[in-house]
Amino acid sequence: VDRFAAEIGRERLHAITGKPTDVTPVVYRLKWLRENEPKRLDEAKKILDVHGYLTLKLTGTPSASWTSADPFGLFDISRKAWSQPILDHLGIKPSQLPNAVRSGTRVGTVHAAAAAATGLAEGTPVIAAGGDGQCAGLGVNAMRDGVVYLNLGTAIIAGIWSREPVVGAFWRTMISPTGDGYFLEAVQRAGVYFVNWFVDTFAGGRSDPAIFDRLEGEAAAVPIGSDGLLAGTTLVGCMDPHWDPSARASFIGMHPSHTLGHFYRAGLEAMTLQTARALEEMRSHGLSPAQMVAIGGGANSKLWTKMIADATGISIHKGHNAEA
Repeated sequence: VDRFAAEIGRERLHAITGKPTDVTPVVYRLKWLRENEPKRLDEAKKILDVHGYLTLKLTGTPSASWTSADPFGLFDISRKAWSQPILDHLGIKPSQLPNAVRSGTRVGTVHAAAAAATGLAEGTPVIAAGGDGQCAGLGVNAMRDGVVYLNLGTAIIAGIWSREPVVGAFWRTMISPTGDGYFLEAVQRAGVYFVNWFVDTFAGGRSDPAIFDRLEGEAAAVPIGSDGLLAGTTLVGCMDPHWDPSARASFIGMHPSHTLGHFYRAGLEAMTLQTARALEEMRSHGLSPAQMVAIGGGANSKLWTKMIADATGISIHKGHNAEA
């Protein structure tokens, strides 16, 4: 990952794709194929994401949307086209990639074989779609100035709409699901994943339906700062702002007086402050987060959402449907 970023130029790669150096974008696996299995890469007729594969199977022609191509890490988010400099560096021909179109574009119709396999009516129009996170932002009406969509799911995403493709270490820059503007997404790889791991490992597991209510009650009784107990919640690596996949979680400052409620609260506080830090950085780049809409399983936690509202100074309410 680091070597490829250095070859292209870390800042140049970030500016083109909107993605800080990280293990997630597909571009780094394509680099591995170029170095380790070049024949396989050269012989690949098409290099497709899920969107491209599904449209191929449904219509006979693969198509990418701008938002499905975006996470590959080889898409120019300003030009909304595959980046020729990155393709040249990888030795990939543009013809190996699907045509990329604005989400909402009709890309074909369901052909007879796909209709027989899926039960869909032959001739049903197939429309280019968007990424799940970006569409969650669209679904809560966050494609306007000042609104943050806060997905408290397996990962935590705090996204805000921007007219321009602003890049920074505290977020990844994604093309919006309509193609108009961009979403700046601050991301913590372990959100509710960390919470569930903690409950399963230390609090008896999630088979007890009342466990979260009990832990929330205990944590609510603990003062702000968790009596000096600190948590690092990067259980499966850190995304913003360090983009370090080797980062790991920790609890620091443990004392015999600390209870499960302290540990639970310390974890929520850590994730809360990481979100608040990212939103403050967005402010320094001219964005104006003024309200938040919370979605995802964590949005059901009154304690957690209150923490976030208090730490950021931004009003927050739960989306009509908590599922992202």
